[in-house]
Amino acid sequence: MSELLLVPLEDVVVFPNMTVSLDVEVGDEERVLLVPQHGGDYARVGTVAEVVERSRRGVLVTGLHRGVAGVARTGEDGRLLVEAEEHVDEEPPRVKTVELEREYRAIVEEILELRD
Repeated sequence: MSELLLVPLEDVVVFPNMTVSLDVEVGDEERVLLVPQHGGDYARVGTVAEVVERSRRGVLVTGLHRGVAGVARTGEDGRLLVEAEEHVDEEPPRVKTVELEREYRAIVEEILELRD
């Protein structure tokens, strides 16, 4: 469980491995929980994101993995902090990935041969 700054997103959804620029203030936070907001309600699942860069216009963040929002509290500065259960995506075993790469390459080569 991590306690992260909750950043509601009205017009955007950020997925893991996406890098986006957001016009928000995150203070000194290194990581935040980006949560879609619709009609005043927050989604339960969001994206844990790393703050990559800060500017006067906002921040550049990169989505790391999914996070499930839990209990929220207001911090001393008035910002909403939330307990987040982080769900890191598992990397497939390298052996399986190599097998799939080999199969994919064979299929593509076969298609290219049939086109000639």
